Amino acid sequence: WITSDSANGFRIVPELDFDFHIYKDMIILNLGTDSKLSRNSWRSLTENNPFLISQVPLANTWAPFRWFAGLRGSLGARFAFGVKASYVQLSNQVFFVNDTSSGNLNKLSTEYMNPSLVQVDGEITWRNSDKLWLIAKASYLGYTMDDVSQKPWHTPALRLSFGGKYSLRDKIIVTPTIIYLGHQYSREFTYTTDSL
Repeated sequence: WITSDSANGFRIVPELDFDFHIYKDMIILNLGTDSKLSRNSWRSLTENNPFLISQVPLANTWAPFRWFAGLRGSLGARFAFGVKASYVQLSNQVFFVNDTSSGNLNKLSTEYMNPSLVQVDGEITWRNSDKLWLIAKASYLGYTMDDVSQKPWHTPALRLSFGGKYSLRDKIIVTPTIIYLGHQYSREFTYTTDSL
């Protein structure tokens, strides 16, 4: 596909996606590469983190040539699974850091860095019937920062979720979800006062 904007210029990038059926339609190997330009607006950033200050630096995130490989399939009519691993070198990946302008550190601003990212996603789905579904998901985000003194601020490396869907007489649908977020780094600040 083709992308163009004033900051990132004009690019033509390939997008390849191959499926290999290892065993009928039950186990499928997926390989490929893609690229993505994410437009970071104040609205999209606050949907992800509502504690931002009103004016933050904005820049688009460019993820060229993400390479991925995955395996998905099903075992019978009730059980399905999927796992995918990917690698990409990011440009202007946004992270959140404590804003020091107010002094109380209860608001955040943005900071952009160029890390590489290894991401692994897994999902298991079990269906008892059309009325009951159970879904477990796991994601690992391993950032390697371009500056060793930096961290992927306020970004958990591990994300787990367990949810389901239950239909009561096809009139009431309940979709509960439990989410776990792993360890996050937060930049430390030290304040000094002048003695009188």
